[in-house]
Order: sequence, then C-alpha cells, then structure tokens
Amino acid sequence: MKSLSLFKKPEDQCIQLIKRTQTQEQFKAVEIEKIYNKLKPVEAISLLGEWKYGLIDTNSIYSQLVKKVKLVGKKFSSLDKVEPVIVLNEQGERISSNFWGYAKIKNISHRGITTAALEYDRAPLFEYYRYVDENTILGIADFNGQDDMDNTDKYVYFYMSRLSNAAPYFESRL
Repeated sequence: MKSLSLFKKPEDQCIQLIKRTQTQEQFKAVEIEKIYNKLKPVEAISLLGEWKYGLIDTNSIYSQLVKKVKLVGKKFSSLDKVEPVIVLNEQGERISSNFWGYAKIKNISHRGITTAALEYDRAPLFEYYRYVDENTILGIADFNGQDDMDNTDKYVYFYMSRLSNAAPYFESRL
C-alpha cells in the first residue's frame, strides 16, 4: 500500500485513507490527526441531508463501541434536528435509533478553526467535521467534549459520504 504521505493534498490523503478502510485495516490516530488538521472547515448548513457513515478503526474502546451500535449513517433535517444514529432494521432499511438521543449542528471553534460540530442532547459527545469534497466529510467524535490532543484514544475517527438521493443543500430541489 502507498503511504498516505505520498499524496500532497490532504484531501487526496483522506480519499486514500477512506479507500483503505474497505480492507478492515486499523489505523494509528496520529496518522488520521495529521490529515484532519490540514483539511478545510465545513459550514454546518452544508451538512443538511442524509449521509452514509464509515468508521476509521483505531481499535480504541470507543471505536469498538461504535461497531456495536452498527451505525450506518446520519440525517441532518435542519440545524436543530439531527438524527445522529441511523442503523439498518431487519429489512435493511435505514431507521433512526435513539441510542444517544438527537443532536443539533452548529459552527464552533475547534483547534483554532471555526467548523461544523454536532452536539448530542443525551450524551457528552461532540463531533467535529472537516471538508474533503462536497460529498465527503472527515470527522472526529470526542466522547467527553474536551479536546485533548495527548489522549487520541478517546476519539472516534470517521468519514461521511453524502447519499446520492440527498442533494447538497445549495442545489435546487425543484
């Protein structure tokens, strides 16, 4: 496999990282952090719609928890109404789970950059997002809401891909 550092742009590094997740490879948090910290911020409103969720496994305790939940996506209906845990029912249909409650999305400062963040209503959990392209986002879930670069084991790293049936917010839906 090619080293991610062979790709110059962080967006290209992220796309290669996402491709490698299909092999069930486990990653080092430091490798993901380097990419995340170079990506551009994303506006909260641009996340409206439905997204597919993909775990970037670091084998942390929290990565294992997300695997047990069997999270497959998120649905951003509005800034104040987000269904953050979409799972598949027995028929294979996407449904909302209230495992961690609901959430809201807003722009906040994270690591010195204002970017979209998801705040859960029933869990001390925040997710921070960075822009890869209009249909791909890289995210970090922080399970206690306190950014701690010295303890990356408390993070879950993931990506989201916009579902094809959910047009980006800025496109006409007529």
